[in-house]
Amino acid sequence: MEYRLAEILIEGLGSHKEVSALEFMSGIKLDKKAFLDAIIKKEIENLKRFSIRIDGPNAEFVSNDYKAYLSMDLLLNNRSINNYNNNYKPNLLERFIEKITKKYKLYNPYVILMKLRSDNNLYVSLLNSPEKYSLLARIEIYYEDYLKTRPILIIPKANPSSVYEWEEENTVETSRLSEPAELKDKLN
Repeated sequence: MEYRLAEILIEGLGSHKEVSALEFMSGIKLDKKAFLDAIIKKEIENLKRFSIRIDGPNAEFVSNDYKAYLSMDLLLNNRSINNYNNNYKPNLLERFIEKITKKYKLYNPYVILMKLRSDNNLYVSLLNSPEKYSLLARIEIYYEDYLKTRPILIIPKANPSSVYEWEEENTVETSRLSEPAELKDKLN
């Protein structure tokens, strides 16, 4: 990926209000260079697919109340959103997977991607972005009694409030079960 666009995406990630809050609360700054290097290394020149997985670094933020991790999940090809119409509807298998992840309060980047494609406002934002690529990342915050997983979506020049609202709607909170007996009771 070209350096200029990678820098735009990582600057967007670093300035996201959730990431900024984690930096402030923990006193730990995001290592933007490590994230930038991971994106630049990705071979995407003729990417036709809508998304490609990014294997990159994790950032760890620790405070008295929680431990949080920031990671990149997918690089999104804004130009290939045209392969989906803005009335995208998940197929039967996708709907089944979505129900399972919702029932068990699981976070899955591909389910999040499906929800993104079916959101008309974000469809238009991706289509109208002046840049070829966007970024889907996630924050996992481990509290004493639950886990909160939030998607972080960076679409260059998109309306931040609509993106933030979508992220809020797709945040998953899961109680952390400390005893195996609690898990057994929950499953029965």
